[in-house]
Amino acid sequence: MELLVFLALILAVLVAVQLYLPLGGLFWERNASLAEAQQHGRIAMEELSHELQYAYRINFEQQRRVLTYYKRVNGVLRRYRIYLLGRQLLLDLPTGTAVPLAGLIEDFWAEPAGELGARELLRFGVIVAQGEQRLELQKAVSPRNVGIEW
Repeated sequence: MELLVFLALILAVLVAVQLYLPLGGLFWERNASLAEAQQHGRIAMEELSHELQYAYRINFEQQRRVLTYYKRVNGVLRRYRIYLLGRQLLLDLPTGTAVPLAGLIEDFWAEPAGELGARELLRFGVIVAQGEQRLELQKAVSPRNVGIEW
């Protein structure tokens, strides 16, 4: 009799686990997708703010979604560009090589459009999408060298 009660309890537990197991997998999958999207967005924002912090001249072409900036390397100003190609945010180096900054990027923007003036704040953001997850991240930077003579 005790064995039958024990088996009935085990069967009830196994049925409950079997019912909730797919929900746990779905929850795990959604959170993994969200974590991946957040990671790509975080990398994009850190790279953008790091690259723009010491720029001498910054220009954002709103129609093309291209951010062009100049940095001093070994005493010479070099042109860099950040742009979106497909779902990759790319950094175009002065050598002509483009390197990926982050993936899963659906859109990229910056304000104000056009040439950034001295002591102006540059706001920028990305929209990251992975599966059902969609995040918009924004940040601002005040480039130190904009407006300083080259």
